[in-house]
Amino acid sequence: MFINLQNRQERLRFERNPGELVQTLRAEPSIETVLIDEIQKVPEILDDIQLLYDENPGKFSFILTGSSSRKLRSSSANLLPGRAHQYHLFPLVLAERKGAKTSEVLPLSQEKEFHPGFPAAKIEDILISKYLQ
Repeated sequence: MFINLQNRQERLRFERNPGELVQTLRAEPSIETVLIDEIQKVPEILDDIQLLYDENPGKFSFILTGSSSRKLRSSSANLLPGRAHQYHLFPLVLAERKGAKTSEVLPLSQEKEFHPGFPAAKIEDILISKYLQ
């Protein structure tokens, strides 16, 4: 089950009916994994997740994503003590993208050639940046 709280209609559905998640999961026994994106938009859902988790240990896997953990902490939201594992995902760099070409250090004679991806770095620039660190 995927819940996108960035979607205004979806968010309003859960804000207007606080027990929506519990009702849905109790009515659909085949659902085992629930992905909720932008959880900080409706932090009250965390209480329902704790209830479902405690009532049915091991039945559900909840994957909660969001862009603002500060908002959750400042709103006194239920942070699922002892029930959650936190993973930080960082943005991809060009080298991690499928099919991306990475930068290479080129001999001075080839430095003006066009290369896809990042422009080729000059050895002088690399050495200077290492020195300045």
